Formats: sequence, structure tokens, C-alpha cells
Amino acid sequence: MRTRRAWTRRKTMAAACAAGVLGPLAASATPFLESSIGDFGDDLATRTELPAGTDVVEGTVFNETVVDPPNIDLLDFFAFSDLVPGEAFSILFETTNSDYQSNYQVSDQLGNLLAPEIDLEMGEIAQRGGTVPASGTVVVRVEVGGDIGGYRVSLVPEPATALLVGGGVMVVLSWQRRCNRPR
Repeated sequence: MRTRRAWTRRKTMAAACAAGVLGPLAASATPFLESSIGDFGDDLATRTELPAGTDVVEGTVFNETVVDPPNIDLLDFFAFSDLVPGEAFSILFETTNSDYQSNYQVSDQLGNLLAPEIDLEMGEIAQRGGTVPASGTVVVRVEVGGDIGGYRVSLVPEPATALLVGGGVMVVLSWQRRCNRPR
């Protein structure tokens, strides 16, 4: 009987750790589609401020001059806001549809680069990170190199945050176990 209880406790603790580490990653995926608002801003001044809690963005930039009238949207600017100033951030870039390279930049709200820019071909994925500026806003710029460029940009939770939450769950469960012990 004692072995069964110990095994049950171990399974409970393992599940709590997994929930603490993986839960924030799965629960926080809030996609925002450019098509839901029509178009993102085309420069830093007219950038689109994403709703609080958004951490996945999908959009398209294009340069279709062969159609009449021409359909041109060379740049997309959008901003992740309500971030904690001074904390680390990490952004995952993926070019989902492109006939040429798409260029990605990460800056503060004044246009100062926070990470090196990157060019990606279709199907390529890259990650950039840095420190959230004092404004709590990180601006992403996407530029098409050819006729069309589909993209997916994800704000990735820092592993330290997930581990901290998992550790907190472990402490609470440990404390609860001590309180429920027969005396």
C-alpha cells in the first residue's frame, strides 16, 4: 500500500512539473491573422499594435505589379506590447510561402535594432532574441524580396519563466502534501 501511494505521489509531481513547463507554451498560443484586420501598418509610425496576449502572427507581404491595378504591400510592421521591460524575449520567424527571401527585423518603437536582421527562404525558420526595451514594446518588420512572402512570427516564452512556474507548482504540491500528512 505504501509503495502505491509513493508511486501515485511521484506521478502527481511529474504531471505538475509537465503542466508547469509545457502548460504556458500550449496555453499561450494566441494566433493573430493579418487578414482579420485587412493589412498591417506599412511603416514604423503606422505599425499595428497587436492585442495584449498575442504571441503568434501570420501575414503576407507582396509585390504583384503584373496585375491591374498593381497589388503592392512590400512591408508589414506590427508590435508586441505589454512585455516586461528588461526581461529577455525570443522571436521565432518562419517564411511559409515565398518565391524569394523575406527579410525580418526586430526593433524598439523608435526603430533601433534589438537583434540582427535575417533573410529567410521558404520553409526556413530562425530565432532572434534580446532584451525588452523600457517601453515594453518590440516591433517586428517583415519585407518581401520577390512577388509574395507568407510568414509566421511567434513570440516564444523564455524557458526560465516556464521553469519558474513549474517550480512554483512543485512547492505548492509539496506544501499541500505536508499539510495533509497524518500526525
